[in-house]
Amino acid sequence: MAHNEGLMELDALREQFGYINEKLDKQSLISEKMMSETIRTKINRTEQWYRQRFLIYALCPVGIVSFVNMGFHWGYIALFVAICIAQFLLDRKCYKTLNPKELAILPVSKASENVAQHGYWRAIADKAMILPLIILAGWTVMIAANYTMNLPIIAITAFMITLGIIWGIKQQKTNMKKLDEAMEAIRDLKG
Repeated sequence: MAHNEGLMELDALREQFGYINEKLDKQSLISEKMMSETIRTKINRTEQWYRQRFLIYALCPVGIVSFVNMGFHWGYIALFVAICIAQFLLDRKCYKTLNPKELAILPVSKASENVAQHGYWRAIADKAMILPLIILAGWTVMIAANYTMNLPIIAITAFMITLGIIWGIKQQKTNMKKLDEAMEAIRDLKG
């Protein structure tokens, strides 16, 4: 009799253990799905950032045609074209290095390596473009001022260019922060 009661208690404990185990499996699945969705959201932000940049590059020919029609100096147009091409190629290299569509499913070590290489190429791209962009911005200011020392026009144009630079830096920092958060989420999910 005592033996039957012990077996019944053991069966009840097994049943409870199975129920608890099933609940834990469901909870970890839900947690994994939520983490995966978080990673996808953060990576989508990066992909969206690159899509916006590539759309801007697609509009560069419109700018070139406009500059030619307005009679801009050939040197200015050549510099603009060179900057567009160089920036496009550097961004393309950064995008392919990062590979955001595959990032969430890669092993953590490979995903970390991709993010690190992306940061490296992004830094090279930014440093390589500083001087040409400063020259282009200065030339733009002088064109806006009609090559005179019209201080109000120079100040307004320089202010607008500065705002554009600040906005671009802020966008890039936000993008890199989202990538870092996605990597943390990947490590948490897989680690």
